[in-house]
Amino acid sequence: MASEQERLVRWFYRQNWAAGEIRFEDQLLQGCTQALAKTAEQAERYVFANKRRIWNALQKQKELDVERGRRPMFHITDRNGLKAVWAPRRSNKTNVASVLRSDALWSARPKILRKIDMISDRHYEALGCLVSELAGADKILLTPPGNEGGIDFICRISVPARTHIFGGTGAPIRIVGQCKKYKSRVGVEKIRDFAKTIDDVRHRAYHLENVVPHWFRGEKGPVIGWMIGHSGFQSGSVTIANNQGILLSDSVDLAEVIAKSRNFHEALLPDDRANKLIESIGYYLHE
Repeated sequence: MASEQERLVRWFYRQNWAAGEIRFEDQLLQGCTQALAKTAEQAERYVFANKRRIWNALQKQKELDVERGRRPMFHITDRNGLKAVWAPRRSNKTNVASVLRSDALWSARPKILRKIDMISDRHYEALGCLVSELAGADKILLTPPGNEGGIDFICRISVPARTHIFGGTGAPIRIVGQCKKYKSRVGVEKIRDFAKTIDDVRHRAYHLENVVPHWFRGEKGPVIGWMIGHSGFQSGSVTIANNQGILLSDSVDLAEVIAKSRNFHEALLPDDRANKLIESIGYYLHE
């Protein structure tokens, strides 16, 4: 089960804040009542005892976001006073219209993330297909429900779109995807099992003949495993995945790609874009 700190960090990712400087302590109080179900009195005691620790955890998460190519949640304006500006502009462009458009797209990320929280395991598998398409996939297969050899979807990316997930992987590439909509972080054994699945795909194992389509086998490009974990991954899982060449993404990664994509209902308002998510996922499920 996720710790209170993890639940609070996830809660912060899912919030849309007003423009201007924000007092972290005020937001943490709200997070304690909503994410941790504490009473007002309990929340005040918790904030008094833990605000610096949670603040540091969010700063560490901000650094990880930048390292992974994601847009961070906030920009610190007063480190000692625990104040920040949420959803800052990262662009250095002088084109104001371009910056505003980029900000408008990105502001949908928390709303899309909240929608992702609500979907079923099967819809989460289809979500991997949607993000693959937005990332440049031109051939996509969602496998039937059930234990399809540990494979949830398969795709080919000939010309990758500009996303932080597949940046630097080259092209063309063949993706074998697995999705885990767990409430906790994905453990080591799941990564080891998936690494075995990827090895079986590369060596055309007999038991996968009816799962892996002929077009996938005949395509050029390396076979890359991509595991998507709703709540992230244990540290040991990350180490093994890196050693095995497996890409790891969480739901924040998916929401980032969807929100930033101009191919995902760019003209709509953030709320309306988020509301289009289920409909877009349904396409892969033939709903």
